Amino acid sequence: MKTNGRQLSIPLILLIITAVTSIISFIIYEAKTEQYSTWQPVEGIFLKSERHRKGLRVDFCYQYNVNGQSYTGSTTYGSSSNSNRPEKGAVITVWYDPSDPRSSSYHKPNAILESAIPFIFAIPLSTAILLGTYNRRKKDGMNRNYTYREI
Repeated sequence: MKTNGRQLSIPLILLIITAVTSIISFIIYEAKTEQYSTWQPVEGIFLKSERHRKGLRVDFCYQYNVNGQSYTGSTTYGSSSNSNRPEKGAVITVWYDPSDPRSSSYHKPNAILESAIPFIFAIPLSTAILLGTYNRRKKDGMNRNYTYREI
């Protein structure tokens, strides 16, 4: 069976894309985990929730104090989180960055979602490579099934 050099290189390219994406994802995860490890909890007050225009996202708005300075923050969630929102004026726990108290989060921050971002780019890229290769092979007639007499 003859193999085309192009056929062997596609799995190698996909393997390289996966490896590079995994390495970048790991680096982002480690950096963000280190960054968030210093964040501190503080009591805050839940102000309101605002539904975005299309209703797919909800902002939870809150106020908190750090070293006598008052800050207002918000965290965006999917619309299903609106049912779990606290009542206006409720005391909540807010997480903030001590080096920049303006940076805050309604939940304890973690790096899981941010580390998945490289895969958001890698999956369509890999799909485009596979589809492009399939279409090129089809155009070149490489997917044709030969019978014994034709060979």
